[in-house]
Amino acid sequence: KQFDKADEIFGKMTAKYPDNLHGYLWMANTASAKDPDSELGLAKPKFQMLLQKASADSVKYVKEMYDALRYLGYESLQAKRYDEAKAYYTRMMNLSPDYRVKAHSSLSTMYMTMGEYSKATEENNKILAIDPGNEAARSTNQYITQLQKSAIPKAHPNEITGMITDSAGEPIPGASVRVKDTAAEAWTNARGEYKFVMPEASEALIIGAKGYKSIEVPVTNRRVYNASLEK
Repeated sequence: KQFDKADEIFGKMTAKYPDNLHGYLWMANTASAKDPDSELGLAKPKFQMLLQKASADSVKYVKEMYDALRYLGYESLQAKRYDEAKAYYTRMMNLSPDYRVKAHSSLSTMYMTMGEYSKATEENNKILAIDPGNEAARSTNQYITQLQKSAIPKAHPNEITGMITDSAGEPIPGASVRVKDTAAEAWTNARGEYKFVMPEASEALIIGAKGYKSIEVPVTNRRVYNASLEK
């Protein structure tokens, strides 16, 4: 592939016909082909020049502006310059209604890369509002839902929680919640709350606090054990 030769030809073309955007577009595409992973940054200045030229008449050169914004947004995303990528994609969205779905899709990809799944879902929902049959947006939302579900930590099957209060409903800090006939014990925090994992086959909880009468609470299949203590 004679990229250098092509670049030379298109360079001469833009020099001779500075108002003809085809030369700038071909130069940018040639640089992109020479540097497909954007590691050398060869195409960025070419697309920036194309964008500058096309901006003179955004209606006439809307396709050229889209090509430039799409590349520049992608290059910024690859370099993790997310604010810059967002600015390019937002500008792409404002070009024409024809490019809104593509812009929202690019923003969704960016937010997925950043791990901001709720924002990615918002972008996909905007796509579906425009194009209800868009399978890519629907599939991405389904993937995000499954991803978020798998990330939710599952509670231990024997984990219990609760709140210990006095007869007036005020929380009791430092109250003891102990599994009867075992050393398994937890203490309430400043809000009267506790959480811990009971041993297998636990039968009862002994709940008490200094200055209060202790009570015994049978263990059932519940996972929340609130209690009120009296002095």
